[in-house]
Amino acid sequence: MSCLKKGMLAALAIALAVCVTRHADAELLVYEPFDYAATSELTNLNGGGGWGGDWTGRENMDSNVPANTAVIQGSSLAAAGLTTIGGSLLIDATAGTSQPARSFGSYAISKIGGAGNTTWISFIAQRQGATDTSGWPDNPYPRGVNFSLFASLASDDELMGIGNSSSAADNTWSLIPDGGGGNREGAYDPAGGVAGGGPETPGAATFPWNDTHWAVLRIDHLAGMDDMRLWLSPDPNVVPLDADADITLLAGDSNNTDDMDALEAVRAFVGAGRTSGGFPQPTGVLALDEFRVGTTYADMTGTVVTVPEPSSLVLLGLGGLALIRRRRSA
Repeated sequence: MSCLKKGMLAALAIALAVCVTRHADAELLVYEPFDYAATSELTNLNGGGGWGGDWTGRENMDSNVPANTAVIQGSSLAAAGLTTIGGSLLIDATAGTSQPARSFGSYAISKIGGAGNTTWISFIAQRQGATDTSGWPDNPYPRGVNFSLFASLASDDELMGIGNSSSAADNTWSLIPDGGGGNREGAYDPAGGVAGGGPETPGAATFPWNDTHWAVLRIDHLAGMDDMRLWLSPDPNVVPLDADADITLLAGDSNNTDDMDALEAVRAFVGAGRTSGGFPQPTGVLALDEFRVGTTYADMTGTVVTVPEPSSLVLLGLGGLALIRRRRSA
């Protein structure tokens, strides 16, 4: 990039940042666009905003991300109506189970939780990899692959997985409370799942985990357990209705096991190939992009990103950057 273009880029970003008005009820708290050099390994990278440290592995151990299992790709994942920047992440567990993880910064943690408040989380993802239906006829991807919300990486305290668990009976996007397959609640059409997996309506269609979706989770914080709703590829321009949620997990549900007020980190789980019950479970692969945490739906879809930090604001004029850098819009 020429010096002139670099100067234009900086000036435009600053100009757009000046135009951003902060509202107490609308804040993008954490953002990761995976805007790194292609072929870089994720471990120890520290881009995005609102984080408390570098990318590491489960239990804050880099060894939980084997070499060459979490690698930056040169292009973004596509989702209808969303504008993305940078590349994306591909986690391939061929060399061993891979569990990249990262903790939020103190400011973001302070804004999550509290009865009456709301937390929004979104990302683009797709399950990939080899298939086998010999042990699970309705699930060609029987090895667990998910992106999980954690209370603490150091204490290994998993709150909620999003994806699918090992040995799941069907292949559908799911919420996995406490990371336990017995608590799994899948996405179906008509909506409605039962604890442990399976639809409330016999014959309901699945939302295959190997289909790319923009996943949007809303957590309504209550006194105790919280209400959660997941939408798959909703209209970015319209706040989704509760009735249109593809998964609804309420505070009183028997498989709702953790208070999401404790949320402070994320961790992906992509399982290496293995045999279970005498049947093969091929190696998992996960494509991931555009992770966000905020307080409103607009934080998930806005073209100007405002990420508060403990001592400053990281202001990214995404709409303006489209004029002078490579972008990808579905």
